Amino acid sequence: MKIKSRPEDFVVEEFLELPEFTLGGAYVIYKLEKRGLSTLDVVDILSRRYKIPDRDISFAGMKDKYAHTTQYLSMRVREARAIKERNFRLIALGRSTRPVGPDLLIKNKFRVTL
Repeated sequence: MKIKSRPEDFVVEEFLELPEFTLGGAYVIYKLEKRGLSTLDVVDILSRRYKIPDRDISFAGMKDKYAHTTQYLSMRVREARAIKERNFRLIALGRSTRPVGPDLLIKNKFRVTL
């Protein structure tokens, strides 16, 4: 029996207590959907390709590279915009005065296909 032969065989969905959205917040809160990349891989791509310092990108928890995952992250950026890359996409949800962090994590939901 093979487990995790495709990213869709291991699905992880993160649930957060999202911070309150405000118009003047320094952080943009994003929903991140990814496959075939770890959370740190995505942070590295965002940092290099979009010139966002990695210290300005935060998340609640790291998610597996060999999975299809949905999680949240925040970035200290001026412009809120959607980002679509080959193995991930970011959907801007709103601005907040506080970044996403582990303290906001409620739970992770897992679906494993055998």
